[in-house]
Amino acid sequence: MNVEDIIRYLQSYKGYLQAFLGYPVLLMLHPEGIRHKIATGQFRTDDILVDRTAHIPVLSQQVRAGYVIRIVDGWMQLLDDVEREVIFRRYIDHEFERPKTEWEKMIFKRREKMIYKTLTYRRIEKMMGVSDMTVKAIAMRALDKILKVVES
Repeated sequence: MNVEDIIRYLQSYKGYLQAFLGYPVLLMLHPEGIRHKIATGQFRTDDILVDRTAHIPVLSQQVRAGYVIRIVDGWMQLLDDVEREVIFRRYIDHEFERPKTEWEKMIFKRREKMIYKTLTYRRIEKMMGVSDMTVKAIAMRALDKILKVVES
């Protein structure tokens, strides 16, 4: 497993949680971990998108979803509060976007990856009151911390 695989797991968390529960969710970060509540608004089950490129053995959707949720929740517990917030805002609490242009559709199909609407380092910087280079360094430090645990 490498950093890209870890990022895929992190980005898959919300989609798998929605698939596991069967309804859309809004995520919130608490000191005890990630919490969710039912999202209101128009929703169709086919709007739940899950990145199936995360390397998980073929399992039922519910089992696979529970597996990813448990792994990511465990990783989040390894991080300090600042690292947890950066990882949550950058990779976990995102919206899904379907490919809009023909080019995006072609790339989406070829790479079999979802398109995530994530927050930029600059946006996270403004939310947290630190520089974007600091936010990027925190994210890299957190991903390295997770990778070391995964490799051990």
